[in-house]
Amino acid sequence: MRCVRIKRIACLIMNMFGECHCKEFNAAPECTATAPGRFHLIGDHSWFFKDKTVSMAVNIPVYVSVSRRSDTAVHFYFVQLGERKRINLNTLRFRREDRWANAIKAIIYGFIECGFTLGGMNISISSEVLPSAGFGITTAIKTAAAIAFRALYNLDCTDKQLLKAIEIGNKRFLQQGNRIADYYAALYAKRGHLIVTDHTKNTYELVPFSFSDKTVLMVDAAVPRITTWDEETLF
Repeated sequence: MRCVRIKRIACLIMNMFGECHCKEFNAAPECTATAPGRFHLIGDHSWFFKDKTVSMAVNIPVYVSVSRRSDTAVHFYFVQLGERKRINLNTLRFRREDRWANAIKAIIYGFIECGFTLGGMNISISSEVLPSAGFGITTAIKTAAAIAFRALYNLDCTDKQLLKAIEIGNKRFLQQGNRIADYYAALYAKRGHLIVTDHTKNTYELVPFSFSDKTVLMVDAAVPRITTWDEETLF
């Protein structure tokens, strides 16, 4: 009975989000993908040492809906922010003022660099928690966008290739590091499980864990932030 309720709630959310997409673009979404927020319980920076990271997804979903356009323009709409951005696939570039839209542009860039063909799109994003709050929301946006693009264009793209496109987008377009534990959590997290990433092997493992009698307390101790992460600093 509980599973039925969860599915009905998910369908209701999808329908509400689809209505937002229709209202904004005057076109129904052709597909909607979702990815969860997450945080790392331990090993947040252990990828530097090829060690392990223990992560858990949190029930803060991000939804990305997409529909095709007949031109090469890409229109973005973030529902909760009420913000809109526009780009053209022929002039895809990073712009600081585009903020959250750069995350999706990076995924488009990664797919194109991997040899996949994308066209003009209308893209709407919905998240009750904004990227600035943490919780892996930006990662969830990227992951949901990648899943949505693969489905929209029926790309012959394995999860390994999808993760490679995300990595290329992070490194070459955003000029950022690519932390595989972030994306394993967004792609493979499962209810009632923790996810353990082994950075030596670039593999993940789902570990059953009972959350029923546990409380997660998140505290910002206002400790000094290290602005440059490298092995010497961490040691």
